[in-house]
Parts: sequence; structure tokens; C-alpha cells
Amino acid sequence: MRLIFIVFLLSFALPAWAIELMSAPDARKAVQAGEIILVDIRTPEEWRETGIADVAMPITMHNNQFLSRLQTAIDENPGKKIAFICAVGGRTEYVTRELKKRGYSNLIDVSEGMLGSANGEGWIKRGLPIKQIAP
Repeated sequence: MRLIFIVFLLSFALPAWAIELMSAPDARKAVQAGEIILVDIRTPEEWRETGIADVAMPITMHNNQFLSRLQTAIDENPGKKIAFICAVGGRTEYVTRELKKRGYSNLIDVSEGMLGSANGEGWIKRGLPIKQIAP
């Protein structure tokens, strides 16, 4: 009975949309281990400016086909968690929260982003590999 009460109380400790956070290096390792897919949700202009993580797939959130493209990536990678990266973590927080509201699960926010934030140095500054996107 006591355990049920503790679990009940803990259910109020975190917001319903709480999402797992992951560092850039850990995200890269998880992709390489086949545990997650990493989706770069920035704009195509940002991709061309900085490149994208070498293990990421570019699916911009700024396109009205974002959800269908994301669903295709999910369907092609059954059982894998979905991690999102943007420039500094703001958009990934928004996208993961909205997807959670729509019933998606197994979401990860690489909240330090490509450029760094209060959550970490970022993919680029850490010297992690990037690949260029054709113009």
C-alpha cells in the first residue's frame, strides 16, 4: 500500500510532458549502438550553414509534412527511441512536448543542441563529427 502511495505522489513530481534529456556525445553513442535515431529539426538554411550531426537525419520542423516524415522515420526504425536536436535546445523542447501531447513516446531531447546552451557545449564545440548538406 505504501509503495502505491509513493508511486502516486511521484506521478505529480514531474510534468506529464517530461522528456528524457541526453548529451550530444551520449546521443551519438546511442545512434551508433542502434538504440535511437537522431533527427535534426532545424531549417535547411541552418543545416547548410553548420552541417548536421554525422548520425542525424534532417527533418525540418518548419515544413507542413514534418509529422508524416517523422512517422516514416519511426516506421523504418521500429523499437528505437527518437532523439531531436536543434541549435540550442528551444525547438527540441517544444517539439518533444507537443509530440508527447499527441501520444508519441520514447522521445529524447538533445537539449544542448548543435551550438551549445546551458545544458552543454553543443555538438559542434565538442568536436563531434558533422556532415555537410548539399545546397
